[in-house]
Amino acid sequence: MPTKTTIYGRNFNLKINTVTIENIRAKGFTQSRDTRETTSADSSDNEESVATIMRRNLTFGGLASEAATTGAGFIALQGFFEAGDPVSWELSRTTGGTRKWSGSATLTKLDFDLPYDNNVEFTGELKPTGVVTFGTT
Repeated sequence: MPTKTTIYGRNFNLKINTVTIENIRAKGFTQSRDTRETTSADSSDNEESVATIMRRNLTFGGLASEAATTGAGFIALQGFFEAGDPVSWELSRTTGGTRKWSGSATLTKLDFDLPYDNNVEFTGELKPTGVVTFGTT
């Protein structure tokens, strides 16, 4: 019986423009597709539909750190958010594979949790626009 290797989320990097975002602890990538009903008199009383718009959403969260040597944590994210311009993004495996998703997106959400006696954490959301490519690095 062949051995199956589990893929861990920690083995994925998130890159925005050319910056690998440091201290990421959670990532999520959702995809859905809308449909349009096409039922007609010829449908024999069965509902029919066709695929239309694809919707995607990329969420992430991590620990804020002033020690990010390249400013590749929340500091870089704040700059992207302030600019409001579309960014290029890439979600790719760092070990055990070469698969990646990439495209253009707008950083639509950037939140900070500022507890009094604990780590400052950030969460964000990228809303892809246009074509998302799934391929190899």
